[in-house]
Amino acid sequence: MPLDEEDILEGNPRAKGEILFSSADKKFYMGVWECTKGKFLYKYDDDEACYILQGEAIIRSDSGVVAVRKGDFVFFRKGLETMWQIKKKIKKLFFIYES
Repeated sequence: MPLDEEDILEGNPRAKGEILFSSADKKFYMGVWECTKGKFLYKYDDDEACYILQGEAIIRSDSGVVAVRKGDFVFFRKGLETMWQIKKKIKKLFFIYES
């Protein structure tokens, strides 16, 4: 789950992730994802909920600006275009439903 190089805006953020569970129909899955400091663009292809396990980031979109850190739970709608600025290495548990 690395970032696309053309989406990186600042720094050298390195991301990786792992799927921990997938439903039989492959429409729901969950996993863990982490990323080092930096700034990048990301568009959500599906609805995603995530729980921040560590770190902190600022996420910007047309909907506004949200700061997330350990213990926060956030939801991203399919089609949302965001700019992530990772302040401290972040790790999240994600839940994705393919609509």
